[in-house]
Amino acid sequence: MPNYKTKFNQSWLNKLDSNGNSVKSWLKQGSSETTFICTICRTSDLDCSSKGWKAVEQHMQNEKLKNNLNALKNNSQLTFSISAITSSTSSSHTIQLVDPKKPLLFDRSSVTN
Repeated sequence: MPNYKTKFNQSWLNKLDSNGNSVKSWLKQGSSETTFICTICRTSDLDCSSKGWKAVEQHMQNEKLKNNLNALKNNSQLTFSISAITSSTSSSHTIQLVDPKKPLLFDRSSVTN
């Protein structure tokens, strides 16, 4: 009996995660055709050769991923107010976060030198 292995399927990227968002934002094929990685959890290759999509669903139940998805959802929008301060010699703008207790998270790809 042949030993069939499930390959990472690009159509999985059209599916939704537990927050109702496309898994495309965090699911990528791993280094082989039978593995995947989670860019949010920064995993090494996870095997999908025997369980296929069920392996991805199993990872979605991981508490770390759930927490990371919620953090991403809660920090996805930066809201701030701008007020202008003028004097006779100069003017400046002050940017203030609407919710100063909400942490700002930066990805390396969003920061330029």
